[in-house]
Amino acid sequence: VICNELTRVSIKDGKGSDYIHANYVKGDYLQNTFICTQGPMPTTVYDFWRMILSENVTHIVMLCETIENGKAKCEQYWPIAKDEKMTIEGNAETMYGADISIYMTL
Repeated sequence: VICNELTRVSIKDGKGSDYIHANYVKGDYLQNTFICTQGPMPTTVYDFWRMILSENVTHIVMLCETIENGKAKCEQYWPIAKDEKMTIEGNAETMYGADISIYMTL
């Protein structure tokens, strides 16, 4: 999937490259309301969370499993248990698990 340079999200935290493979999705009544991106890979989890924080994202919707048919689709980028700690490489901060609603089938 090619990123559209006109609607590409730039990470604005000043902590490295501003590039992430993500685009704003706009509609007639929406302005920068949604961001679509690929699930992060092991080398992009840190940039993914930089984007989440710099864009003040409040909800993340994941449309795939981390592993499907025995093939890795994206890295596990959140702590599984509520009390679990997860340190993101390249970041001194530690993230704690949150309430996560998963497995909604439409």
